[in-house]
Amino acid sequence: MSVVPSDQQPDSRYKSCVAATNCLSVQVDEASNMLSNLRTMREFQTSSGALMPLYLSQHTLACLTRQGAEALMRRMQAGQAAKAERVLVNMLEGKMFAEFRADSRESLEAWLKTEGMHFDWLVRIELESRQDQLVQVV
Repeated sequence: MSVVPSDQQPDSRYKSCVAATNCLSVQVDEASNMLSNLRTMREFQTSSGALMPLYLSQHTLACLTRQGAEALMRRMQAGQAAKAERVLVNMLEGKMFAEFRADSRESLEAWLKTEGMHFDWLVRIELESRQDQLVQVV
């Protein structure tokens, strides 16, 4: 990855990012990104080779510190039967949202119960927005 001043015109391999104190363009190594994406996709494949369904869950964090939320996030991301791809937290309201990949809703619910992770609700994600369109989640 390389960094160029924002006043220079980056080519199509550059993506712009805005920092709190500076604006830079960051060149993305496309080959390493593709390999990383392939590794991630393989982690979420079923035995038949299809990608596991995506689920969104909400959890209430009763009196949990930031360190406790980070520990919980790491446990969610280290799962085998179910694995969190992304975790979002609002410490003020005590809420955590997690995107999980799992074979089925039943297997995700069973894994959460086994791990002692209570959830407020759980929903399978079927569609997401991409470039002004709803497309099927892969």
